[in-house]
Amino acid sequence: MRHQPAGMKDFSPIEPIVQRICDTAVEALARFYELTEFPPDWMHESFMASYVFERLGEETSMMPEVMVSTLWGWNKTEGSRPPPPLPPELRGQQRTDLVLFAPQNVPRDEQGIWCLIEFKRDSRVDGDINKIKSLLPFFDGCDFGAACGVVDLKKYHSGWLDEERVQTEERGERFVTSTPWEVAIEGRQRSFVVCAWVFTARAANTPPPGR
Repeated sequence: MRHQPAGMKDFSPIEPIVQRICDTAVEALARFYELTEFPPDWMHESFMASYVFERLGEETSMMPEVMVSTLWGWNKTEGSRPPPPLPPELRGQQRTDLVLFAPQNVPRDEQGIWCLIEFKRDSRVDGDINKIKSLLPFFDGCDFGAACGVVDLKKYHSGWLDEERVQTEERGERFVTSTPWEVAIEGRQRSFVVCAWVFTARAANTPPPGR
């Protein structure tokens, strides 16, 4: 059992769900290749979010492609209805790839925004991490954010995943990886995983290194 330092956010509620999302997102890579014969870097990122929503939406309350202005309308800021005007720091037309709600198994109007997730078709997730971290403080009860990126393991040394996990946890965050997808593309054996960097609004603002 992982030790949880005093004052640090408990990631145990969100980690299994993010694990399911990563494992399903890597299935999206395989499905995209099956349909097109193109590698993941040809894929629209919205395909991953939609694929995850279609397969996991019945077991976890979620919504893909939500504008920030819509999120603000759903925000339970001090119980106010209607919500106050959109803060000038927020761009209302900006979209979040996937939103998770909690608690589960209650009517939608009794749920709150719980986690904001972005998907990337490669491993350059720093911008997505910074985007979500800038949004989290504005939404009451939105405890978590995650940036999911596609990692081509052939481009990294064999211990990279373990090193990234250690470095991420040293920052008080979490690193989740999918099962690998093994495929031959144009005669070359490739291995891809979907990795998620999971964090909170209170976590350090240092972006994940090494990609």
